Amino acid sequence: MKILVFGSNGQLGSAIKKNTIDSNHYFIFSSRKECNIDNFSQTQKFILNCNPDLIINCSAYTRVDDAEKEQEIANHTNNKAVGNIAEICNKNHIILFHISTDYVFDNSPKYYKNKPFTEEMIPNPLSVYGRTKLDGENAVINSGCRFIILRTSWVFSEFGKNFLKTMIKLGSEMKDLTVVDDQFGCPTYAPDIANAIISILDSIRNTKKQFTEGIFHFTGSNQTSWYLFAKAIFNEAKIQNFNYPNNLIPIKTANYPTQAPRPLYSVLSSDKIKMYYNIDSPSWEDGVKKALHNIRNP
Repeated sequence: MKILVFGSNGQLGSAIKKNTIDSNHYFIFSSRKECNIDNFSQTQKFILNCNPDLIINCSAYTRVDDAEKEQEIANHTNNKAVGNIAEICNKNHIILFHISTDYVFDNSPKYYKNKPFTEEMIPNPLSVYGRTKLDGENAVINSGCRFIILRTSWVFSEFGKNFLKTMIKLGSEMKDLTVVDDQFGCPTYAPDIANAIISILDSIRNTKKQFTEGIFHFTGSNQTSWYLFAKAIFNEAKIQNFNYPNNLIPIKTANYPTQAPRPLYSVLSSDKIKMYYNIDSPSWEDGVKKALHNIRNP
C-alpha cells in the first residue's frame, strides 16, 4: 500500500520512519515544511498529488499547558485540520489512521473506580488539549471515511521532546528534582506504537482492506505514576552512565500547579487491540532501556 504520514518529524513520525526501512509498504513522509495541514487547499492538493491508499495522521498540537491560552491554534490543528483530512479521505476513498490520546478522559473514580478506560467508556476531557483531541476524533467519525483511531498515552522515545528526555536533561542540571506521584497512566515507547501501526497496516493489506474499523487503545504494559516513571528512568540512567539527580522527590498534583488540569488516572485498556489484531502491550521499562541506549548511541 501507498501510505502518507503527516507529522513525520515528531516522536511517532520519526519512529515510523525508522521502523519502516524494511517494510513492504511504500511510505511518503510529510512534515509541515512539505504540507501545512492547517491549510485546507494546500493539504487537499498535496494528498491528491500523493494519491495514497491510507493516511497516518501523527500531526498534533501537543503542548498541553500552552493550549489553555492558545485554544484557537490547538483547535485548528487537533480538530479542524483533522476534519479536513477526514473529509478528503472520505471523498477519495482513502483510509485514515488517526492518533489520539488518553487525555480525552478524566479521572472518573466516581464511576469507574480506577478501572482502565476501554474504548466504550465515555470521554470527558479536563483540558483544552483533551477537548480538541476529542473533537478531532468526532470529526473523523462523522466524516464517513474508513478509519482507525489509535489512542495512546505518555509517549516517550529518543526522538523529539518528551518526559524521558526532559528528565535526563534536568538530571544533569539539578541536584534535587520533584515529580508528581499521584497521576497514573501507562508510558508508551514511540517505536512500539510504530510497530503496532505497521502490524495493523499489514493486516489491512493482507485482508484487501477488509479490516475492523473504530477506536483502539494501545499503551505500554503496567500502569505507573510520573514519579515512579522518573525513578525507573534514573535507575536505568545510572546503568548507562548518564548524570542523575541526588534526590528525586515525590510531590502531589495539588502542590504542583499547571496551566492545564490533568487526570489523576488515565490508564487505557489495550484488550481490544489484542482481541482484533493480536497486538500485545510491550514493556515500557524495556522501552526506557532502548531509548537511553539510542540517546547514548545515536
